[in-house]
Amino acid sequence: MLKSFEIKLDSLPRELKFKRVLEEFDGDLLTQYQAEKGGTYIEKWCTRDKDSSTDRYLIVRTEPRAISEYLAERISMLDLLYASSDGYGFLIDRKDSNIECIYFIQLDRLPSEYLPLESAFHDKSLRPEWEMIPQDFLINNNAWDTNLFNKVERRYMEVLAFLFFTEKAKKMPAKIFQYIHDGGFSVMHSFNKLRIEVPSINRAKSVGVFANSPGLLTIDAPANIVQRLEKCYETLHDSQEEYDKVHAWSSYKPKDVDKLPASAYDDICNLALKLDVDVNALFEESIDPINEKDIEYSNDQILVAGKLIAAYYRRLLVLLNPDDGVEFISMKVRNPTL
Repeated sequence: MLKSFEIKLDSLPRELKFKRVLEEFDGDLLTQYQAEKGGTYIEKWCTRDKDSSTDRYLIVRTEPRAISEYLAERISMLDLLYASSDGYGFLIDRKDSNIECIYFIQLDRLPSEYLPLESAFHDKSLRPEWEMIPQDFLINNNAWDTNLFNKVERRYMEVLAFLFFTEKAKKMPAKIFQYIHDGGFSVMHSFNKLRIEVPSINRAKSVGVFANSPGLLTIDAPANIVQRLEKCYETLHDSQEEYDKVHAWSSYKPKDVDKLPASAYDDICNLALKLDVDVNALFEESIDPINEKDIEYSNDQILVAGKLIAAYYRRLLVLLNPDDGVEFISMKVRNPTL
């Protein structure tokens, strides 16, 4: 039989709307809710009465930033529960989908088994298979403005767009190869074009800005692309040597294309392998339609491909090491340096 508490309620003070399950294992362990008139709440599974099959849950108020830091393994589950709850919450006894009892409680008076250990942090293996994965940026700069938010969003969207178009069997928009790649503007226009050309169904979407200190910018991105980005960041710290070889010649002007080293194409292939990029996507054509064999690319094509993948590598680094007080906390990586 489940333990009773002093203050019993007929209902919760606010109507809560389900948002997503954060962790599950033979049922929901940690769930996020949203109040209709504002406010974010966390529901944690506590225990079950085996005789009646009634589950008891703890609900506390929290903040979007605390959830983001928990998912990034910055704070423990215990810190998450106490972050904005003032040490109070609600116990709900639920059988199937029916609420049987609600108590208003003080967290410090709960049985110890209801609360997580201080060492309990987010376990990614317990995450459900989300279609969209939140990507969180802490805004540590006090000089907030829309330009800063737009810049952060654009940086992230450009990286995701490059990932989208360099997946196996995909091709970059033909317009990319029509630019005269003689400087930074052509690369900038190329990444802008990539970002615009991503189909709407595959685009990341800004969720909004939460004004805490530090603040929080959240972008929801398609799970399959985020997983590729995670894989890319896992190997980023080992790809410095491959990048340096491409960087050594990728800044050449088109008029100096004859100076490319004989190893230039191989340099691109080696860096592409480290960054999970399909090297064929970096060229306008990959197969000779007449002879059905690999094309021998010209130095002009190789130079453009080198500029694109080198610029992508630098954008990956800037996303992790910005100079504007914005911290990308959804990725854990050992950082290389430029």
